Amino acid sequence: FGNVSQTGIATTTVGELLDHGLGWAALLINKMVRSQKNETFKAFAENWLKKDKIPIGFGSNSLVVTSSPWFNVYGNDFG
Repeated sequence: FGNVSQTGIATTTVGELLDHGLGWAALLINKMVRSQKNETFKAFAENWLKKDKIPIGFGSNSLVVTSSPWFNVYGNDFG
């Protein structure tokens, strides 16, 4: 494929985050990462090629976490 990335969304409220803590939030992210399957990603990539549009941003109250097996810049491990 070259360079393709897919987004996954884990959502919570401030109240839930304060009640449960950062470990719980990391578990939400872990569950989202584990839910990504090869077939889902292939379908995403094929549909993305058909749309020919690039999504812009996630909103002002978003946190984006990223990593790559080729470039372990941040060392995040949610899976």
